[in-house]
Amino acid sequence: MNKQQYDSIFSDPIFSNSILEYVLSIDPEDVSDSPIYLNILGYALCTRFTQKQDPADLEQAVQTLEHAMQLSSVASPEWLQTIHNLGNVLRVRYEYTDDMNDLDRAVHLFGQLTEHTPIDAPETTDYLYNLCTCLLIRFTKTHNIADLDRAICSWKEMLARTPIDSPLRLMYLGNLHNGLVTRHSLTNDLNDLAEAIKMGQTFLDEIPPDDPDRVGFLETLSKSMIKYYHQTDSVADLNTSIRTWKRLVKSTPLDANYLPILINFLVHGLLTRGNRTHNDADVQEAIKQQEYALTLCKPGSFYQMQCLHNLGSTLKMRYHDTHDIRDLNRSIELLEQAVALLTPSSQHVRADYLSNLANAFYLRFEQTENIADLDRAKELKTLASSPQ
Repeated sequence: MNKQQYDSIFSDPIFSNSILEYVLSIDPEDVSDSPIYLNILGYALCTRFTQKQDPADLEQAVQTLEHAMQLSSVASPEWLQTIHNLGNVLRVRYEYTDDMNDLDRAVHLFGQLTEHTPIDAPETTDYLYNLCTCLLIRFTKTHNIADLDRAICSWKEMLARTPIDSPLRLMYLGNLHNGLVTRHSLTNDLNDLAEAIKMGQTFLDEIPPDDPDRVGFLETLSKSMIKYYHQTDSVADLNTSIRTWKRLVKSTPLDANYLPILINFLVHGLLTRGNRTHNDADVQEAIKQQEYALTLCKPGSFYQMQCLHNLGSTLKMRYHDTHDIRDLNRSIELLEQAVALLTPSSQHVRADYLSNLANAFYLRFEQTENIADLDRAKELKTLASSPQ
C-alpha cells in the first residue's frame, strides 16, 4: 500500500471491516519508520479494541503511537496527528482501566495540541472539544475546580469560533450553560448564574421547538432564574424571568406534553411577584394560567396530578385573602382529585399532597364547623404521617 492509499484511509474516521483487517495484517516492522503509517496502525488497533475488547490491542495501540511520536518533529503535522490519536487512545484505556495516569496524560496531550495549533485552524475546535471531554471526566473524579474552569474557558472559545448556523453551536451552548451552573453550585458566584441564564435563553431561542432536549433546558433555566431572583431579591430580575417564561410558553407547541409544567413556572413567577408587590392582578393571571394548563394535561398523567395540586393550592391561598368559601370548596375538590392520582412512582410528593388537603379541610371546618371536615382532616394527617 502506498502513501496516498494510507492517507486516504487516514482521512476516513471509520474503517470498514475489510480495510481494518488489511491494515492489521501488515507487519509493524514494515512501517516502523513512518509516523503516518504507525498512526493508522495505532488507530486500527484501537478500533479493533472497541469491537473485541481485547486489552492487548489497547496496549499495542499506545506503544505504536508512542513510537510514532518519538519519530515526529514537535509541532509537525505528523506530531500533531499522533498526539491527537494517542490522547484519544489513552482516554479509551482510562475508561477501560480507570487508571488516572492515562487520563492525566490525555489532558496533557490535548493541551499541547491546542497550544501548538493556530487559533484559526479549522481543527482547533475539535481539539478543544477533546480537551474539554477529558477535563470533565477528570473533574467528576477529582472535583478539582481548576479543570472545570479550564473547560468553561475552552467552551467559550469554541462557541466564539462556531458560526451561528453550525449544528455544533447548540451543543457548545448547552455544555457552557451546564458548566456555569455546576460552577455556581460550587462557588455561589452570581456572575456564573447570570451567564448561565443568558446561555440557556440563547439555547432555547435557537433550538427547534420540537427538539427532545428542549424540555430539560426549560426546567434547568427556570430553576436557575428562580434561584437568581432569590439571591438578588430584585423585582426587576423577577420581571425579566416572567417575560422570559411568557415568551417560552408562546413558542412551545401546544401538543408538547411538558407545556403545563412550563406554564406553572410562569405561575410561580406571577405568584411570587403578586405576594411581593401585593398586586392582585398577578394572582388572577396566575389562576387563569393554571386553569389553562389543566386543560392541556392528559387525563391521569403525572402532569395532571401536579396541575390539579398547584391550582388547588393557589385557590386555597386566595381564600386566605378573600375568605370566599367558593375558592376553598374548589380547592378541596381539586386537591382531592390530585390525591386520587397518586401512584407508587409519585410517593415522593404523597405526604405534601395529603397534608395540603388536610389543611384545606381544617380551614373549611373553622368556617362551617362541619364535623365531617374535621374528621377528614384528621384522617388525612394520619395518612400523611404513615409510611406507604
